[in-house]
Amino acid sequence: RPISPDEVQAVLIDEFARALGRPVEYGKPTSEELCTIEEVEGRLTSDEWLSLHANGGKPMNSLKISRGVFIRAIHIEVGGCKVRAALRLRDEMIDEAVIESEPERDWRRMEAKLRGMRAEQAMATLQA
Repeated sequence: RPISPDEVQAVLIDEFARALGRPVEYGKPTSEELCTIEEVEGRLTSDEWLSLHANGGKPMNSLKISRGVFIRAIHIEVGGCKVRAALRLRDEMIDEAVIESEPERDWRRMEAKLRGMRAEQAMATLQA
């Protein structure tokens, strides 16, 4: 039988509580938790962290998920925006794209446009 999203949520909450060995409390993160999130996010997105397994000390920009499936990262500047794109490639073709920028923009059309392209085309398309 199909499982509803509410059932999935309940199971996940129970399993997180079991894995943590303590009950999960509902609510917003505390200011201390928000500071910890910011610290960890900074560490995990730093060039030093991303370069841990890279050859030649360059940040990793591609991660193999399974046979023929990779996640590729692109960081560029477009029209005054710092753009970060995460592309899921299946057999060298983009089948999913997630784009973020500072300042924020609505990238949904561009994400859709990238689907079906080769990764090499994505950079030129983003800069166009």
